Amino acid sequence: MHTTNEHEWITESRHFTSEGLITYERCGCGARRIVTDLVMSALTIAECDSLR
Repeated sequence: MHTTNEHEWITESRHFTSEGLITYERCGCGARRIVTDLVMSALTIAECDSLR
């Protein structure tokens, strides 16, 4: 018999940082996790032109 442990994550808090969004979550079973959504910085067209 195969059982799966599926979590039902609830967001406790969410914060923007200089690197992106960080979310702290918990499950009713007591498990916790941190989810990151990191921001990839991109050069603007003006910055790209100045690199030539």
